Amino acid sequence: MTNLDYIHAALSSLYPGISPLDYVWQSTEGGAPEMVSWPEGRYGPLDWPMVLAECERQERKALIAGIKAEAGRRITEVFPIWKQNNMLMRALSLSQKGADSWTPEEADEAASLQYAQEWIMSVRVASDALEATDPLPEDFRSDAHWPDSPEEE
Repeated sequence: MTNLDYIHAALSSLYPGISPLDYVWQSTEGGAPEMVSWPEGRYGPLDWPMVLAECERQERKALIAGIKAEAGRRITEVFPIWKQNNMLMRALSLSQKGADSWTPEEADEAASLQYAQEWIMSVRVASDALEATDPLPEDFRSDAHWPDSPEEE
């Protein structure tokens, strides 16, 4: 989203029913937009500090959504949903059988399932840590923020 998109989202949140047609922007010499017309009679005076705070909240919300999407992408790239479903069903079957009854092959399979679970959880922990950062990193897609995928280890 552009800065104007965040400003419009903030105005829409703070002034329900407002439309971009209700106010006018003009570029200044430096290229920054400046509001030149505001429907004060309809919405009252523009509370610019409140709008800017809402813009920051909207931008943070968008970055957090991006971080969550990146975590999901990384997980499903390694373990597609169909594979996660199969792993879950197999883990349930092994659990019902009981570890004392597992064959050596089943014990190895359970260890692999445990490793997959731990890696997925490490991606979720990395996502949670990024979401708690202030300010949020705009380079959240960088591999530096995420655990290595199992095939890279």
